[in-house]
Amino acid sequence: MRLFARHDLPHMWLIDPLQMTLEVFKLQSGHWLLLSVFSEKEKVRAEPFQQTELDLSNLWLQTEQ
Repeated sequence: MRLFARHDLPHMWLIDPLQMTLEVFKLQSGHWLLLSVFSEKEKVRAEPFQQTELDLSNLWLQTEQ
């Protein structure tokens, strides 16, 4: 995250496929601000792509139970 901040990347998404989460961060005054946390099958409109809806269920490996 420090490398991204050093290069002034304005947004960052951290995706955890094991926890099935998406964390959305925004760089403000040289520090990362956590904007939102989404999980599992949520439909997301997250910065900087608010115009596009992302269905998180498409990211996770589907396993048979």
